[in-house]
Amino acid sequence: MSGARSIGPVSTLAPRFRLSRTSANLLANYVGAGWTVLMAVVFVPVYIRFLGIEAYGLIGFFTALEAALRVLDLGITPTVNRELARHPANAEGSDRIRDLVRSFEIIYWAVGIGLGVILALASPVIAANWLQAGRLPLRVVSGAIAVMGVVIALEWPVRYYQGGLMGLQRQAHLNGINILASSVRYAGAAVVLWRVSRSITAFFVWEAIAALGQVLLLHVLLWRSLPESHRVPRFSLKRIRSVWRFAAGMSAIAATALILTQLDKLILSRIVSLEVFGYYALAVSVARGLGMLAFPFFQALYPRFSELVALGDRRSLATLYHRGTQFLSVLLVPAGAVLAVFAVEVIRLWTGDAHTASVVGPIVSILVIGTVLNGLMHLPYALQLAHGWTTIGAMTNLVLVVAMVPAVIVFSQRYGALGAAAVWALLNLAYLAIGVPLTHRRLLTGEAKRWLVVDVGTPLAASMLVVVVTRTAIPGITSPSGTALLLGAVSGMTLVAAWLATPGPRRWALGRVGVAQ
Repeated sequence: MSGARSIGPVSTLAPRFRLSRTSANLLANYVGAGWTVLMAVVFVPVYIRFLGIEAYGLIGFFTALEAALRVLDLGITPTVNRELARHPANAEGSDRIRDLVRSFEIIYWAVGIGLGVILALASPVIAANWLQAGRLPLRVVSGAIAVMGVVIALEWPVRYYQGGLMGLQRQAHLNGINILASSVRYAGAAVVLWRVSRSITAFFVWEAIAALGQVLLLHVLLWRSLPESHRVPRFSLKRIRSVWRFAAGMSAIAATALILTQLDKLILSRIVSLEVFGYYALAVSVARGLGMLAFPFFQALYPRFSELVALGDRRSLATLYHRGTQFLSVLLVPAGAVLAVFAVEVIRLWTGDAHTASVVGPIVSILVIGTVLNGLMHLPYALQLAHGWTTIGAMTNLVLVVAMVPAVIVFSQRYGALGAAAVWALLNLAYLAIGVPLTHRRLLTGEAKRWLVVDVGTPLAASMLVVVVTRTAIPGITSPSGTALLLGAVSGMTLVAAWLATPGPRRWALGRVGVAQ
């Protein structure tokens, strides 16, 4: 749509109310994500101290494996999210919605249990023929993988229930459960390792216990949040067939996306030792923490995008899209710039280990570049899904998969962890170059330049100016207090520079202090 530059604030009462709800959801998502990041910051060094970097590599392998297996989601979670978000606009019967949720719930549980059983049975083969264990005995690795199967079976439906609650925009309640679950999981695992057993198997046993509690709470909350009905929900092939086209498109996107995002880790776990993979897993956890700045925007805005598309309110959609992108950029880009340029200092301050920092820091720098690019694609991707346009995502991913598989193998064999990280960065650069122009050409005509120059380019230029000048002007600092002071100062300056340089956030901030523009 042309003329989006003249769009003003939404004038009707309903959109203003909805925008407030979206803002509340975004705030709730950031509180939940921030708490999870805080738990990781506090407890990951504790895990490494108790378990060692090689055993931590098993945790990294589990994380990558679980994410890769999400290919078997079959597009169910985003489909349920979208259908529940569209329900008020379509005014469809509650029986249909409840039957749809129950039908997919049964499928989801069946897939999760099946995956858990298969992984447990295959644990000896994976331990002996895939992972390159060093000091860890084979029986310990095999036993840990078997318990991973139990964790996956219990954690598998968690994402489904989370997707449903996000579609219903019950995100404050959802994040309350997520905060409780992450607290129990992270802190409980540390207590188990400290007081019960310093073994990787004990760690995963606790993960299974925590996953069981979380999935039960989410199950109860989702069903209590659904529209009321006078009959028991039932499995219905008719309901599944009514949404199968969108689900099939989402399945194709999910399959290729998971290959793109997890292939580097799975291939690297086969090529390098478990110890080296442990360092890579640590770097990935840092980059993943940065990526959590972007996902709350997707969680909050995707249901609202879907609702606006169903209502045909393209004006409000364009306004929310640009504002959301600008606020996402001024949070994600400055943090990414600081982390990429000062990665060694951040890791040394976090772990207290200079050797770990020297190994992990360069990997983090490269991974962060890819993570920032990936985060900036979240809202264009949400826009695609809200319109039910899954073809672009599936086809783009397919092309990149064909190019990425040999690239990961070659780069990982030649350059190890740094090579795998480089492929991740290049992949997301290619995705951004292809996906964003095509999205704007079809869904928001004429808006690509504004997205690139104003929404993203302005905070990027401001952030890089601050971090490059600071890096050049200030010599290396090795003391923990000096490093903390430096990182705090440069982070604050970078955030302020990006925020004031970007139109939407600047107007919002000045308006809060009573300064008119």
